[in-house]
Amino acid sequence: MTREPQPQTSSSEWPKVSASAPTRVDLAGGTLDLWPVPHVLQSLCAQALPQPRTINAAVELFTSAEVASFPSPEPACKLGIDDGREHNTFCLPQELEPFHQSFPLVAQAWAGFKEASAGTTGRHWQITTRSEVPRGSGLGGSSSLFVSLLGALHHHITQPVTPALSEPELFELCHHACNLEAGLLGGLAGSQDHLAAAFGGVSSFRFGSHHTTRRTFSETCSEWLEKNTVLVLAPETHHSGGANWRTVKRFLEGDPQIRGLFVELSQNAASLEKSFQEEDFLEAANCITRDWMLRKKTVPELSTPSLDHIERIAKLNGAMGVKVCGAAEGGMALAVFESPLHQHPNFLSAVKDAGYEHLKVKIAQRGLRVRTSS
Repeated sequence: MTREPQPQTSSSEWPKVSASAPTRVDLAGGTLDLWPVPHVLQSLCAQALPQPRTINAAVELFTSAEVASFPSPEPACKLGIDDGREHNTFCLPQELEPFHQSFPLVAQAWAGFKEASAGTTGRHWQITTRSEVPRGSGLGGSSSLFVSLLGALHHHITQPVTPALSEPELFELCHHACNLEAGLLGGLAGSQDHLAAAFGGVSSFRFGSHHTTRRTFSETCSEWLEKNTVLVLAPETHHSGGANWRTVKRFLEGDPQIRGLFVELSQNAASLEKSFQEEDFLEAANCITRDWMLRKKTVPELSTPSLDHIERIAKLNGAMGVKVCGAAEGGMALAVFESPLHQHPNFLSAVKDAGYEHLKVKIAQRGLRVRTSS
């Protein structure tokens, strides 16, 4: 492993592909996107349960990746990585192990293109990644980065005529990203984070036995979310893999409490979809906050003292409740208000006084974007 050398070719002359993708706030039905939960759930309940779905909103907190390469006189593949914290160069395959140890996510994505990148020897590659979301926020930052990085690698290596991916290609990319993330985690990885990153907007994703389908909602829904919700960051870093595995394990082992929870989560997600379609935002707020109430009631260890504190502050200052993002045990809490947030100025003051950071919700209407340059 060596410090990045100065290339002989000017970096402005390298063929480059840049990609960016939003992260997401999950609104209802999270965990139902974890295979094989929706299919087992549908089988157990036959036709009595709406098709399992998850509803989320892509937000303008982005991840990005840039991939560049140029011919090198050396026969080996030289790979430079910069993630904003470290910047190192590896000679592959000789330095494959330190590459994986230093940049596991990038290494996993690179390995996912092993066949497509078979002709990458004799080239110098530079991969740069960035993320705007706090680590462990529960907003799906690592999943979004997988989508950004795979999008950039796909376009750079396969060199398509147009950088725009079709809807089937986006679903395929999400499936690829989800499998790679499962390998990185060494366990379960849901698909909703990748789907929100790829497609953007406020969406409902239904998980059928043959394929996943997407339904979108009006811009009025986006405007309501932007005016009536706000994100508050708890100091505890969430760990989705462990929380998801413990919950799903109990579900697959037939735990009646967890199976009952998943039935209620599925019904609630269907109700949120209906309320968004009808633009009934009072009911939408009830559905969003109900999702967290159901989870915390059945699996109380998903919450933390800070998340409970944020919820108390929110309710004392006019909020209907909160929806904690991701698998919980830390991360972001979405505070939901019946009336616009500007009518509750004391809430933001109370959050700041308590030492918590808050972030405005801004919906990202577009998902994965890819740009090419030379």
